[in-house]
Amino acid sequence: MEFLEKISYIFSKAKIVFAMFLFPKTMFLKKVHCPVYCYRIHAVKVKSEKGFTLVEILVSTLIMALAVGAVMQVLHSVIQLNETNNNMTQCVNVAQGLMDEIRGVIYEDIISNYNGYTFTLNDLDSQSIPNQGLVIASEIEPGYLMRVKIVICWKQKNRIIGEAIPSGNSITLQDLDASGEIDSPCSVEAAIIYK
Repeated sequence: MEFLEKISYIFSKAKIVFAMFLFPKTMFLKKVHCPVYCYRIHAVKVKSEKGFTLVEILVSTLIMALAVGAVMQVLHSVIQLNETNNNMTQCVNVAQGLMDEIRGVIYEDIISNYNGYTFTLNDLDSQSIPNQGLVIASEIEPGYLMRVKIVICWKQKNRIIGEAIPSGNSITLQDLDASGEIDSPCSVEAAIIYK
């Protein structure tokens, strides 16, 4: 009989440990005198603590996921706009510098030296951003008034800013809307008067 008592005692201890892991807050152990001197588990409802149900946790997780998704989308748009603004600033600075250079040239030499002149920006080239600029010069009033327009287009990620088409690792300027000239959000235009 002693062997059976030992087995019963070991089994009761295992039940106690198992129950402590499964039900740490709703069960408690009570020492009860029995022939084998063992602990017995009595299921007694302990004061319930306030907590969340599984449904509440799932709903709150869904709401948080939607909120985080919306914030990430806004953050992505802000980063993309920041990159566009940085590229735009570099392009406008180069275009303004070139326009100042053209203004310093003799009136008669502007069309022959600059009309159709294409260039790339070193700052964007160093960042591996395909880009191309074009100078368009035409006389409005021959011998007196000239229109000079500088247009710069570039490829940003999978989007081309301005009228250009991709060609390998570079872009080629092209009048896509058949307006008669190449357009871009980054363009500088000036009228030059003969002096």
